[in-house]
Amino acid sequence: MTKQNMTILQRQHVRAGTTLIEVVVTVCIFAMIGLIFAQTFALAAAHVADARMRDGAIAVATQQMEQLRNLTYDAVAVQGGVPNGTIDPDTTVTLGHRTYRVQTDVRYVDDPDDGTIDSVPQDTVPTDYKNVQVDVTWGDASPTRHVRLTSLFAPPGIENTAGGGTMVINVFDAEGAPIRDASVHIANTTTQPPISVTAFSDAAGRVLVPGAPAAQDYGVSVQKDGYEAVTTYPAYPGSSFYPHDENVTVTENTLVTLSLMSSKLATVGLVVQDPYGTATSDVSLTVVGGRVLGTTPGGESVYGLDHTYTSAADGTIDMGDRAAGSYTVTAADARWRVFLVDDPTTPQPHTFAVSQDTTPTYTVTVVDTTIPSVIVAVADAVTNAPLIGADVTLANADASYNVTAQTNAYGEVYFPVTQDAPLPQGTYTLTAAAAGYDAQSSQIVVGSGLENVDAKLTPQ
Repeated sequence: MTKQNMTILQRQHVRAGTTLIEVVVTVCIFAMIGLIFAQTFALAAAHVADARMRDGAIAVATQQMEQLRNLTYDAVAVQGGVPNGTIDPDTTVTLGHRTYRVQTDVRYVDDPDDGTIDSVPQDTVPTDYKNVQVDVTWGDASPTRHVRLTSLFAPPGIENTAGGGTMVINVFDAEGAPIRDASVHIANTTTQPPISVTAFSDAAGRVLVPGAPAAQDYGVSVQKDGYEAVTTYPAYPGSSFYPHDENVTVTENTLVTLSLMSSKLATVGLVVQDPYGTATSDVSLTVVGGRVLGTTPGGESVYGLDHTYTSAADGTIDMGDRAAGSYTVTAADARWRVFLVDDPTTPQPHTFAVSQDTTPTYTVTVVDTTIPSVIVAVADAVTNAPLIGADVTLANADASYNVTAQTNAYGEVYFPVTQDAPLPQGTYTLTAAAAGYDAQSSQIVVGSGLENVDAKLTPQ
């Protein structure tokens, strides 16, 4: 084959390869165009479907409102609401092949134009008129799939009392700031029919409920994302303790005010370690505290949290979101004893205090009660106040052991002070001394486990 023929053959191969590449590229381009067209078509179809659903929702909401307008003023009320009536507050409506959820809310309005129930002078008829709200949702009930209609319904003739009393519910955080848009649920099973209504707090953290039927045991609960859930409880003995926030009693033509504190949640963590700073796993700790719900008949506090956690392999415990307040930590397993929680703001060595809207992590030091060891607590013999920085010496001549250590911020010290110098079993002389106090010496026996010793020093 001549050189010229080879060149022609090579060119034909190149042209064939180029043609194949062009075909592949063209197919890919058409495939991408087809995909984009399909996605665009699907999106357009979804928008058309949503538009039709919205049109239907508007029709359903309008129909519901017109049906309410055809009722007498007194009949405009929902089951379980204030006012209490016969209208279903939460139902479904089918229009063609489309299904909608219809929620109706009716409540009295205390119009400030003629004064309010808590103003001076007081408005003696706080049930001025009714506000009706109809919400229609479909699909996932997202904000884009939601239609709302509102209307005011005025009583015929001159306003007159609808009976009952008025509840004012104030919601605020741990710093006293009002909480806006908190969900406030009010329920009472003693009324006929039972009442179950939800309202949202205004900019002042207030919910006003005029026209509530006179009755006992109105339960009130408050919820908002990022805040602790709060609820009232029946009075003792309806509850097993005396609650701080009792259910509300409404009497005829009176005003009752309830104030509820809901702290912003804090994300709390613990790190469990031994006295030498080594992370300790599989330690079960019981944590009690947070919101004080009330007191038992015996006078003990009842807290919102009473839970046992176990430390992970790295010694950590995730307590999650917790309310502001004081917490006490104790060991749930007899093998361990909590020696210290590193929160100097608290007066006790086993407690920590949580402020709202924070992310604290506390170190919990635990000691193994199954090894030879001693915890010495040094205090003033008169006031019983812990003595900080007192010198404590533990000596055993037979074991060649003579170590002095200082008490911590809670007047306590732990022996052995180092991990590489264990405490031999035997009889020891314990000496405690502090400036301005008479030193005290005593004999103690260290056995196979933890010994707890109190040393009371007399002021000079």
